[in-house]
Amino acid sequence: AWYFNRAVAIAEGLGYSEGGVLTAYWPPGWPLALGVLFKVFGPSLLVVQVLNLCCSVAIAWLTYDLCRRLFDSEPAGRAALLLLSLHPNSVAYMPLVFTEVFYTGLLLCACWLVVRPLSLASLFSAGIVFGIATLVKAQTLMVIPFAFGIALLRDLSLKSFAQKCLLGGIVLAGAVLTVLPWSLRNQRVFGEFVFVS
Repeated sequence: AWYFNRAVAIAEGLGYSEGGVLTAYWPPGWPLALGVLFKVFGPSLLVVQVLNLCCSVAIAWLTYDLCRRLFDSEPAGRAALLLLSLHPNSVAYMPLVFTEVFYTGLLLCACWLVVRPLSLASLFSAGIVFGIATLVKAQTLMVIPFAFGIALLRDLSLKSFAQKCLLGGIVLAGAVLTVLPWSLRNQRVFGEFVFVS
């Protein structure tokens, strides 16, 4: 109900507020996404459920493609998709107004962008998606160094270290630039630095 009501307030032009008072108590990403949809389609649980369904379809494809790429194996991708389809939470969260389905879609999309053939555009795009995911769950920003640390452990040369730091820096820059406007809003509203919530 809290997420739903914040999204309604956003759709009505009241900002991210509770009882007319601007807030940053929880990360704003999920209510902001819902607020945009509520502005277009009106506040409804059906809107949330359709968004969750769309995110679930994306999660299924991303799971399949990520596993296929990571293991260089079509059967691995299909097995991952089968396991995902049998996972009870994949079904249980569908009708609920929780962040999990939306967040999982964002996180998998960001990882997929990093795993694809590397380009500056895909890395920066991954950073933007990681930034949006950070606005949904603030701890996401810690995933970036962790992911590149794992990649570094696969090749412990000095050249690889410098390369992985550069690549990780591009992703991190995209994420921080995505979150920065929200942090500046918090600075203006609260008179102190609040990164996300």
